[in-house]
Amino acid sequence: MTQPAPEVRPILFNKADADWEYRTDVGNTKRFIERWHADDKFRALALEDSGAAAAKYGLKSDPEEIRVLWDPALKDTLDSTESQPLSVRRYLAFQNEKYRSRTRYREKGTPLDSRFAAWRSRMMNRCVSHLGGHKAEYVVHAPVCFELSKGCSVGCWFCSVAAPRLSDQFLYTPENQSLWRETLEVFKETVGPPAQMGFCYWASDPLDNPDYEQYLCDFHEVLGEFPQTTTAQAQKHVDRVRELLKLAESKDGMLERFSVLTLKQWNLIHDAFDPAELTYVECIPQNKEAFHPTKSISGRALQRHRKRVAKNQEEMIPDDQTFTTACVSGFLVNMVERTVRLITPCHANDRWPLGYWVVDQGTFSDGASLRRLLDRIFEENMPLTVPREKVMRLTQDLKFTPLDDGFEVNTRYWSQVVRRDAATRELGVLLNKGERSAEELALELMDRQGVPLEETFLQLNGLLERGIIDEEPAGAQSAQGDWVPVPEEPQY
Repeated sequence: MTQPAPEVRPILFNKADADWEYRTDVGNTKRFIERWHADDKFRALALEDSGAAAAKYGLKSDPEEIRVLWDPALKDTLDSTESQPLSVRRYLAFQNEKYRSRTRYREKGTPLDSRFAAWRSRMMNRCVSHLGGHKAEYVVHAPVCFELSKGCSVGCWFCSVAAPRLSDQFLYTPENQSLWRETLEVFKETVGPPAQMGFCYWASDPLDNPDYEQYLCDFHEVLGEFPQTTTAQAQKHVDRVRELLKLAESKDGMLERFSVLTLKQWNLIHDAFDPAELTYVECIPQNKEAFHPTKSISGRALQRHRKRVAKNQEEMIPDDQTFTTACVSGFLVNMVERTVRLITPCHANDRWPLGYWVVDQGTFSDGASLRRLLDRIFEENMPLTVPREKVMRLTQDLKFTPLDDGFEVNTRYWSQVVRRDAATRELGVLLNKGERSAEELALELMDRQGVPLEETFLQLNGLLERGIIDEEPAGAQSAQGDWVPVPEEPQY
């Protein structure tokens, strides 16, 4: 006899178990929570009369049954899911699956090229100290992403990557299809399974490209995963988006995302899509009425912040608190311009206003030239050990404190002690000064402390692996993006 399905079960990692009743239950709860986070007037009404709030906005979940999920006064009582109502337990189980889906990306394996694998691992370690552990765990460090347009038609005032205005498209012509598949094959060969983490937008909205879905199908066919979509235009292309969501589910895609810019857009999206249709869609509140809208002070938001600071309208946010939306430690590929940039996240600042380093860049025309470009980038930027002739210094945001037998480095988010002996203390002092090459450091420690050369190089390599040795690029790569004038107040 077939056993009945459990009341609470995985539905993200096993969508076949998401029957319509279960999916609708989770979707209805999710919609109530979305409205709570997005709409200040709804929040006020819900606290006054939750039933009236649900009825006014056409919400189907029982607000009192799920109250522990939205009422701030009850947030500390959610300590045992077993005693909670079924709808609450199902929603929490789904939220836990979404959290685990982020770590799933990091379980894709190690890039095939050992140089790239070592460099990307170092960037992950650096981001823990640079961004803080809590923020760093949200960065998946995808090894590659693609732009299928030049620019974006939406023009958000807070755009974290300062997308220029839409000016060109990579249309699905036979020639472009061939180049696209060659490009995917190159990343399959050089990156391997982690390339499945890639996605097809950056400073662009994917729905600007009329052939976007065809590119996704090729991505799935070549790399074996259906990439995630983030769009700010779901309300403009309802029928297309509905079909895209069906396509993603048929290809075993995970989660999609809608950026929602205004309450009007929330209303249009909620009117157009059934809650069950959006179970696997994260709706990101970017509207001004939202509870803690998720905006990074980078790109155009950073530019606007700097202007308001100059007018004494805001207090200056320190560089180590601006954050970033960059989620790639790898390659940003624009298919229109045939460009490749090697990037990795950082706090946005005057040098890196878009919230990521540009380590190297180049152009390609076909699969063969792309392979050559990637190999040059690997060779010139991704050493497996510290280069003997390169000046060694600590990562620039680290505060250095000498100890009797070593040293401590820390940021506002993180600290680490490196202890061994007096020679380790001296190594730290020299690294903090940042004036000597690796070879000069090793020779000096041998002369003054009697440390064998190989021991110093071994210690330097360990610090490099942990992201403590500075790898921030120098030179012209600091210039980023095409700045678009920023309005004094948000406009859509």
